[in-house]
Amino acid sequence: NKKVPKKRGRKPRTTKDVKAKEEEEEEEEDYQPRQKKKRIDNSKSSGDSDKNKKRRNNRISTIEDKPSEDILLKSGKSFIQDDLCIRFQGRITKCRECRLTQNQREKICSIRSITVFCRFYAFRRMQYNKSGTLVMAGFNDPFIDADDQDIQLWLPGKNSSLIQTRTNTYTEETKKHTKKDWDKGDFDIELAYQIIRQVGDQFCDLVHQEKSVSQEHSERDDIVTVTSDLGEQSVIWKRVVKGIREMCDLCDTTLFNYHWTCGKCGFVVCIDCYEARKKGTPVWTESGKGRDKFAWLLCANRQTHTPEHLLLTQIIPADCLIQIDQRLHECRNEWGIPKYCSCDTACKPVNENLKCLIKGDLVSVMNGNAQLETKTDKKSKKESVSENSSESGRANGEDKNSPLNWLADVALQNQDKNESDSDSDSDEDQDGAHSTLRELLIRTPHKPNGSGSGPNSPDTDSNTASGDATASGAQGNLNNVAKAGKKSKMDTLNEVISSVIEHSVKKGDDSGIEDVKSRELKHFVRRYKCPQRGREPLPIRIMTLTESKLLYPDVPHSWLCDGKLLRLLEPNNPKNYRIFQDQWKRGQPVLVSDVHKHLSKELWHPDSFSDDFGTQKNDLVNCMTGNLVPKQPMYKFWDGFEHSSKRLKDEQGNAMLLKLKDWPSKGDFADILPTRFADLMESLPLSEYTHRYGRLNLASRLPETFTRPDLGPKMYNAYGSALFPDKGTTNLHLDVSDAVNVMVYVGISKDGDREEHIQEALKAVDEASCDMLTRRRVREQGEIPGALWHIYSARDADKIRDMLNSIAIEQGARLEPHHDPIHDQSFYLDKTMRDKLYRDYGVEGYTILQCLGDAVFVPAGAPHQVRNLHNCIKVAEDFVSPENISHCFHLTQEFRALSDTHTNHEDKLQIKNIIYHAVKDSLTILETVKEETLAKLKSDKPSSATTTSAQDGKASSASSGPSQDNNKTGASKPKQKITNKNAET
Repeated sequence: NKKVPKKRGRKPRTTKDVKAKEEEEEEEEDYQPRQKKKRIDNSKSSGDSDKNKKRRNNRISTIEDKPSEDILLKSGKSFIQDDLCIRFQGRITKCRECRLTQNQREKICSIRSITVFCRFYAFRRMQYNKSGTLVMAGFNDPFIDADDQDIQLWLPGKNSSLIQTRTNTYTEETKKHTKKDWDKGDFDIELAYQIIRQVGDQFCDLVHQEKSVSQEHSERDDIVTVTSDLGEQSVIWKRVVKGIREMCDLCDTTLFNYHWTCGKCGFVVCIDCYEARKKGTPVWTESGKGRDKFAWLLCANRQTHTPEHLLLTQIIPADCLIQIDQRLHECRNEWGIPKYCSCDTACKPVNENLKCLIKGDLVSVMNGNAQLETKTDKKSKKESVSENSSESGRANGEDKNSPLNWLADVALQNQDKNESDSDSDSDEDQDGAHSTLRELLIRTPHKPNGSGSGPNSPDTDSNTASGDATASGAQGNLNNVAKAGKKSKMDTLNEVISSVIEHSVKKGDDSGIEDVKSRELKHFVRRYKCPQRGREPLPIRIMTLTESKLLYPDVPHSWLCDGKLLRLLEPNNPKNYRIFQDQWKRGQPVLVSDVHKHLSKELWHPDSFSDDFGTQKNDLVNCMTGNLVPKQPMYKFWDGFEHSSKRLKDEQGNAMLLKLKDWPSKGDFADILPTRFADLMESLPLSEYTHRYGRLNLASRLPETFTRPDLGPKMYNAYGSALFPDKGTTNLHLDVSDAVNVMVYVGISKDGDREEHIQEALKAVDEASCDMLTRRRVREQGEIPGALWHIYSARDADKIRDMLNSIAIEQGARLEPHHDPIHDQSFYLDKTMRDKLYRDYGVEGYTILQCLGDAVFVPAGAPHQVRNLHNCIKVAEDFVSPENISHCFHLTQEFRALSDTHTNHEDKLQIKNIIYHAVKDSLTILETVKEETLAKLKSDKPSSATTTSAQDGKASSASSGPSQDNNKTGASKPKQKITNKNAET
């Protein structure tokens, strides 16, 4: 039985109350949006047109330019609201935040962890009428009120702030450990080229959605307008206010550009929520008091908001979005950047002078002494790999005389032979071609090829089998080889390969493995289809150490999980980037060891945290039950970290298995723990990805004006659960961003049966299906196991959802409309579930043992779960890499549909803003380089010489070769120095 909220009794209405009510109704009538009379249309004029400049002179467009009140009274000019609504007298309606009482504001801030702020600050306009009364004068206009500083924030160019110094939010101790001198040189053309290549199509998706909203709005017959000092406004502009993040009142998604606003109370909804309301789609969330049946907040006068009465609002001023979209397509054409969007734009020819500047080696950005490989070097390496493949086979227990090994060698030799004929400008797939093809041909039937290497959700068909995609990819490579070579020989080879694959699949069926290719997902249906952009996801790469040493000779590394998991052995080796990126772009996790050797050991000891923060109270979680243990002094957690007898007890007197999650929960890690933050930043591997302002961390592209997303670091501290096999420290879930998780301390309980804990931890490692090399780490090399991870490919997420839903139905559970078994974090996949997932769906994850000093890199959207075997202190840092930006984009849409109870419901990442400004900064670099290059070519043209012709008296010149400037027409060819022969003539 749901409790009905109590209503306060009303007092008898007095004469004063009646008068106040009449004034309020009069205000509402004056400010109610009305149908258009004479609508302002500045969409076809730039912000600096003469007409707009003249209009701008008749109004105050910025808060800084606001004159004194006496001048405003005499001039009657409109100005921007520069304070809270409650500070103004006259016929001024108050926004929904200013109407709240102090108690209501504190309650909202405590529940949603936000600061209540006036909705009309720097947004609404006011003016004094002829009688001297302050009245409302509409809102900012996107073309008239946007000045040069507003435009520079959103457009590429020399005046745009490419990278801002953002150290003012740090303490003094943190500042000296933070790199502050960022300039254009840190963001070069290689990085700009790669970012546009990775992010360009996602940007097109944003523009398409924004354009459709604008077009649909302009075609409406019943456009709602609001009266201003210029006329009737149909589109209003909300200027970005520093430190304020605009969010949808329904789904908490960060507002990017177009959205809808109530001009009376300031209520806002995003494009998706607006369209859902128009279609009558119900929202599966608690309506509660103050909301209608669609969960929309009620207006100030308790009336229901309707889509027809909301005002279209934009955040990006003028036509900056259209301009940057046009410049992006021009840039991609001129620089020869691959694109897969369906935009109908005029194609410019590729400028070879610009394209030749791109070396295609992003590693050189991170490592100055990294040398580019020539085609000869690559060919020699591939030949060496082919020659030494028999040794790698012996290392994996394969017979070098096996017919399958011979078959793999023949296929690879023919592949290399025909590789030189390829015109592809990308060799992303070449690094993994050898090992993937060999593994396909020589693997035993019971061994799966990676964890779902076929395309799957959310980007592709969710019913594609995991292992078959790799098989089809390899078979496709062989077919291409067959076409290039002699048909008779290669047809025979293809027949043999097909026979081998068919025989392997048949044996797999006999062994009880179900044919997952034809299996449909019966218990999970995706609510929306994600647009397919770009190439198919790259297949999972399986390598052997013999092969990879030839490709990456200067990088100490090894391979775990039967060749699927890369383990880097030197965390600060500057040459780690190339091999890391080759794995990362395929969506595969990476393990980096020995990070703890660069940390200050005493800073990360439990006693250190107990001494520094023991008296502070924080919420704990009992992993045995999942229940919250609220507001406990942290010394109670830290004192029991390595002493079981000092741990908190439950109602039955049993020691609780506690977890201190996401600490510090409020505030910046850099400000609360400045010394530890500095120590961590100096030790994190692959810092160009993991640092806050790393060049490959796209979150660093947000300008200083925007609120920086909270990407950590966060600490994850928990007791070990080796004695409880079915209790996970962190249940299966996924994150919207990439993450690196570092094990900074591992402790074993000093009291109780210590040996039992150690043996149970080793038993858990064996039962978790860890590979032999992982087992040797803890049994022979003496490393202490900290946590057990199971990570799955992002493309297998929907298959996992389908299996978990089927289990829930079997257990008699009722699935809620917006239920999501991964986002709910309600399951920990034990061995039985993991076996079922592989047997029924062909999905096999990565079983990773995290020891002291290990850093686990988890790609965005990859489902994963963690079980602490011993007591662990871990630190995690989130980042946004160019390789996984598409997953971040789609996951933001997924999280919109989650209820308010989910921690991932709120869009803290601001992924659309990150994509926009990453593209903007990249265009700034490429356009600047283009101007410099063309200017240099123009200045380097040989000076022409002229001579008087004896016959016609006209100047003559000789030209040798075509023009070097592809942007010039053939008529203006560069003139060469006159030859002796011509001189004689």
